Formats: sequence, C-alpha cells, structure tokens
Amino acid sequence: MRTDHLKAVIVKVTQDGNPVTTQAFGESMTGVPATTAMHFRNGAVAFEYVSTLLMEFVDEHKVALDDTIERWMPTLPEAGKVTLKMLANQTSGYPDFETDPGWLAAFNADPFHIFTYQERLKYAFSRPAQFAPGTNWSYAHTNFMILGEILSRIGRKPLATLLQEKVLGPMGLANTTSTETSDIPSPVLHSFSSERRVALGIPSGHPFYEEATRPWTPGHTARRSPPSAGGARRTCSPAGGRRSGRWVRCRGRWCGTGRARSAAAGAAGSS
Repeated sequence: MRTDHLKAVIVKVTQDGNPVTTQAFGESMTGVPATTAMHFRNGAVAFEYVSTLLMEFVDEHKVALDDTIERWMPTLPEAGKVTLKMLANQTSGYPDFETDPGWLAAFNADPFHIFTYQERLKYAFSRPAQFAPGTNWSYAHTNFMILGEILSRIGRKPLATLLQEKVLGPMGLANTTSTETSDIPSPVLHSFSSERRVALGIPSGHPFYEEATRPWTPGHTARRSPPSAGGARRTCSPAGGRRSGRWVRCRGRWCGTGRARSAAAGAAGSS
C-alpha cells in the first residue's frame, strides 16, 4: 500500500465462486478504519457491463455487431462506417471527450458540474477523428457514452434499467447501482485526489490532496457495494463478485484503491 500510495484497500478472494477471504486494510479517513461494508465507485468496469448488454441484444437478434450506428445516430461523424463493435472495442476513431482541453478546463473549474450527454458530444467532436473507423485502437470514453445511448434506444428503456434487468440482476449484483449524481450510499470508502494540482496552480513540491468522494460529478463512473452485499456498477464494494481486489482512479476522481472485478466484470471479460 505504501509503495502504491494507497490509503485503503478492500480485498475479496474467491475460488470457484466460493469466498476464501474478505478483508479491508487502511483508513477511509484519518482515524476511520476501512471496512468491507464500504461503498465506492468502480469506474471503467461499468464498460464491461455495457458490453455485456450489447451481447445480450446480439444473442436476441435485435442487432448485429457489424450494424453501423447511422440507424440510431445518423448525424454523428462517419456514422455509416462506425459499427456497434467498433464502439465496444474502441476502434471507432472517435476522440475522447475527457482529453479535450475545453472539457478539462470546465471540469477543473467546477468538479460539481454534471455534464449532459449533449455537452460531452460537443466536447468530443470539437476535434477531428483520431483515425479512420476500424483502422486503429484508442481508449475513448466517448465510445461507451454513445454505445450506452444506442443500447437505451434499442431496449426502449433507460440504460440503468436495462443493465439492472439484463446484466446486474441476473448476476446477483444486488448492491450495484447507477446514478447521474455524485451520491454514494453510506458507509463510504472516502477517496482523495491531487489531480487538480496543476489547474489550481499548486506547486509540485507542496503536499496536496482534496476530498473527491461525493462532491465531484461521477461522470461515467460506477459505484460498487460491500463484499457482504452484492456487486458493482457506478458504485460498489466487493460484495457478491467472483473476482475483486483494489480500486484506483477513474478520470477526474479516485474510484477506490486499485483494480477490482465483480462477477459481472469477470463474466464480461471472459465472454
């Protein structure tokens, strides 16, 4: 923990789906020990839930992976060439809105602001495509933002509802939730970040961390629930997951203390 500058770690180890041990180490805040009941954001693991939902629709013959997105998003760049598969495997060429200088400036100025889908699209496409669709790979939150919107249209329900019905519920992730706000159910594993150091003009040699648990917009992040409870999508802890570990940082906020995988994440990652 000291080597990786981790303040707290929640660990769950399973073998063949059976729990071996569940433990918490470190402090949530000064003088407050971390516990296995604490909730935290699970960050980009949520992408695997979204990909699993896509594959559910493919299995149901509602869509094909090679369907182009012009069917749902005809005004997006290269909509006649970008496919659902390209969004899911990060080969669309779309720029990442979270690396856009304008988005970074807006976020650093007001971490409380909840960016809308249209706002993020505007930031994403303020820059040209990184490459022609299907010719390269680049990690971009834009891909899964658009994919989530398309899946909502395919399923004719909010994305959070579809994920609960078709991914999280069937996998028993009872304490995995989705939210557009920064709220996290108590008890909370607190997180701290120095990401805004440069934006705030704080010298590199000066110690600096700020509370980044509830105040900051969750953006694309997920929450994971306690090991005794259930699972994870925009908030969580190692509850009912077959694989888990530590959680680290999602863009703009700290999402726990390292990398962890829940039951859904493990299933999506192995499919």
